Amino acid sequence: ALPIYMSLPINCVRYGYISSPKNMAHALNESHCFINLSYRDAATKTTAQATSCGLPVIFADSGGVHEMVGQYGLGIPDDHELGFEDEVPELDLDQMLESMYNFIESFDVYKTRLRTFDSELAFKNMLDGYFGAIESVLR
Repeated sequence: ALPIYMSLPINCVRYGYISSPKNMAHALNESHCFINLSYRDAATKTTAQATSCGLPVIFADSGGVHEMVGQYGLGIPDDHELGFEDEVPELDLDQMLESMYNFIESFDVYKTRLRTFDSELAFKNMLDGYFGAIESVLR
């Protein structure tokens, strides 16, 4: 297992929690990509902000982040088992490294796709999907 505060490469910055929207926008606009390793997060606002700022995202593939990021990033396989948990399962280091390598290899593709990213359309499509799922259950 990796220590929670292991050393980062010189070109990576760990910001931690940023409460100010202005500081968040500044941090994102100074970045080249965004890493989100949250577990089963339904929809991280920081990930939505990152893609809106044109940042490709590498993320732990659980929760709703995959649907938010879509073709603008790459997921690291994460636990998809349903059930009660006492702790957050660790990501597999080999899978993390493989995903990171693939992310770096495809980085320019993600950046090109983000040039045509329409955040309002993405938000509308997300809401249509949610309401469609709710409607199908109610029928």
